[in-house]
Amino acid sequence: MDDQEEQGMDTTYVGIMLVVFLVIAGLAINIGYMYVSEDDLHNAAESSALAGAQAIGQQMQLSARTVPGN
Repeated sequence: MDDQEEQGMDTTYVGIMLVVFLVIAGLAINIGYMYVSEDDLHNAAESSALAGAQAIGQQMQLSARTVPGN
């Protein structure tokens, strides 16, 4: 094989490895984003549950005050 063929093979190898590297980097970024999103969704669910529980408690206290006979 002459030098031009070897250079062409090197270029092909570098191109293939670049694609592989970009795919792996993309997967790493997506997996990291998935974990961050999961934490954000978990925090939002907890906050909304607490807010709902507080609203129910306030509503029950208000209705207990307005019911005649108590």
